[in-house]
Amino acid sequence: MFSRNYAEFYDLFNSDKPYKKEVAFVYRWAGRPHSIFDIGCGTGNYWRHFPKSTHIVGIDRSQAMVDNGYRIIHADAMTFKTNVRFDCATALFDVLNYMPRNDWWANIPVKKGGYFIFDIWDKKKVMRDGFKETFKNIGRYCRKITPVRWKENAIDLKVEVIYIGDDHHETAASEIHTMYLYGQKDIKKFCGKEFEIVDVKPTSRWQTWYKCKKK
Repeated sequence: MFSRNYAEFYDLFNSDKPYKKEVAFVYRWAGRPHSIFDIGCGTGNYWRHFPKSTHIVGIDRSQAMVDNGYRIIHADAMTFKTNVRFDCATALFDVLNYMPRNDWWANIPVKKGGYFIFDIWDKKKVMRDGFKETFKNIGRYCRKITPVRWKENAIDLKVEVIYIGDDHHETAASEIHTMYLYGQKDIKKFCGKEFEIVDVKPTSRWQTWYKCKKK
């Protein structure tokens, strides 16, 4: 078995995510938009939970993710520009924690009065709890996440997928994921003159939801 990209295992290890519940929440919170621009959408597998009438276009910088999806643009959201405008933009499932900078929000293709909705780790909770090695087993595969280096406002995580055979174990994929930590002051700064925070919904976990409105 040759080492593969983690993207091939993304849907497998996220199959237990509450996609349906979170999509329903986002859809209502955004005022039931007719069109959505989804940033860092991965394979777009969760789009099936939006109403069929919703027009969704996604963007992801991973070619492997794009190859597994549909209606997805292979590009980097930090440099992408378009004249098309959508009712709402989303960045779900901690996507913004993968972004090393956020000076690109002015280019988010949302109509005036539309929303940019995203979830992000609560920096204070992350700093309080810290990181530890975690394991997740599904069938013959185990995902192992190991913190390898802590930088000021970022953490390098080694993500490995290990195939567990009857008589041997083998690494099927191994990548380093750098996650960046941002607080509410950072979010306000990222909004610039283009957006304003209109609602924030914390959760019992690290996840915090933001709704920003296009001015």
